[in-house]
Amino acid sequence: MVKVTDFDVSQYLDNEELIAEYLSAGLGRESLYKAFAPGAKPRYETVQKVLGTLGVKVHVSAK
Repeated sequence: MVKVTDFDVSQYLDNEELIAEYLSAGLGRESLYKAFAPGAKPRYETVQKVLGTLGVKVHVSAK
């Protein structure tokens, strides 16, 4: 079983450049709050956009 912890993107927005990139993810602020609110089930595409904006790559491999 995979353990998922709370994620607060604001912890990683520590300079003006990152904040600007984050806001240009193609999603409005209200949409982001709604997508990542406790209990929300964000679409994969939403998570991918935000992670890409933060410079994070996700790799998946088969066992």
